[in-house]
Amino acid sequence: MITTFKVTFDRSLTQVNQWKAHGFEAWIAAFNYWQPSIIYTGGDDCRLKGWDVRTSCEMPTFVSKSHSMGVCSIHSNIHKENIIATGSYDETILLWDTRKMRSPLLEINVGGGVWRLKWHPTNGEVLLAACMHNGFHILNCSLSDGCPQPIIASYEKHESLAYGVDWYRVAEISLQNQDSSVHHIEADSTSKETPKNEHVDEKSISEIDLKENMADKACWEGSNEMIASCSFYDNALHVWKVNLRPVYSN
Repeated sequence: MITTFKVTFDRSLTQVNQWKAHGFEAWIAAFNYWQPSIIYTGGDDCRLKGWDVRTSCEMPTFVSKSHSMGVCSIHSNIHKENIIATGSYDETILLWDTRKMRSPLLEINVGGGVWRLKWHPTNGEVLLAACMHNGFHILNCSLSDGCPQPIIASYEKHESLAYGVDWYRVAEISLQNQDSSVHHIEADSTSKETPKNEHVDEKSISEIDLKENMADKACWEGSNEMIASCSFYDNALHVWKVNLRPVYSN
């Protein structure tokens, strides 16, 4: 079931509508940030659906069968009006133009069920993904060059299912005065593999530095991002840093 609520001034919730959106479990529901009356849902029936909450929601605005397994993650791009990303147990991320939902713009295989997707808070071409049995990945989702090497960094230090992930929403984070708990990892942007350093516990911070990759016409330098990730069975929370400043060459 999908349920919409209204938040009142006294911080209580009032149910607005509820409907059966999918034949099996509904795994995810997400607003279109540019059109708040439009929401998208994904379910274990392998369906991605759109809904206009100004209606009774008896019929979806569209139904997509592009994913071959359950749809469990959806995120609207706050920087690009018509772009959303969806993820599935089928180990793929699909990018969509919401004006043309018959087929996706791009398909990226990430080697694990995609349980969570988060667009970068200030860069509409960078996407963060929690990929269950295959760790966490940062992706370049630029469509200008056909996205020849979409995975630009990976974090694989969790020992259980990669389940939750998000950006720390501050423009700049100082890396000065680092203490001995900071672990330095160097990840090659041409590879999906991350060096297997020592285990990072909940209180430690890892830093990933991306090498320049001029073959893909991009280098990543300078700016600092902080990311928090969590895993399922071991209840672990990791905090790590990555340098991500894309400078595209002609």
